[in-house]
Amino acid sequence: MGGYVVMKTLDSVNIPIRKDETHKGDYGKILLIGGSANMGGAIMLAARACVYSGSGLITVATHPNNHAALHS
Repeated sequence: MGGYVVMKTLDSVNIPIRKDETHKGDYGKILLIGGSANMGGAIMLAARACVYSGSGLITVATHPNNHAALHS
């Protein structure tokens, strides 16, 4: 039997507007750990999702081989 996922529509999502005098530390801190050698795609997508969702400080711990791709 199939399953369904019910999601809110984008117009019902409420992302607050940031105030002028705030710091990235005011918006949460995230540590992402993952990505083996040359297999860092998922951790990079997760980091990008954190950026787009408004997270403050994002730290990614991954294999050194993934650093160049992560910084691009």
